[in-house]
Amino acid sequence: MTTPVPRRRRPNGTPPDPVRSVRVGDAQWSRAQTRAAYEGLTMSEVVSLLVGGYGAGRVDLPQFQLVYPSTSTGTDDASASGSGTGE
Repeated sequence: MTTPVPRRRRPNGTPPDPVRSVRVGDAQWSRAQTRAAYEGLTMSEVVSLLVGGYGAGRVDLPQFQLVYPSTSTGTDDASASGSGTGE
């Protein structure tokens, strides 16, 4: 079981944080909202905690490499680049 995160309230008289926009798929957002509500958090708090942790080096993202499908036009790379054997 996780330790509850206390709600952080803005001190009286301080301006609110600026509004930001992020693009998140509906299914991902819904799952995160459900978990946040269960843990007594708002999505603003979740995003703030994640961004703060990432910026401070406490949260690491998984490393991955994007691989795009080939957009070849039917010629192999060696003949297209002129580095083939000439055969």
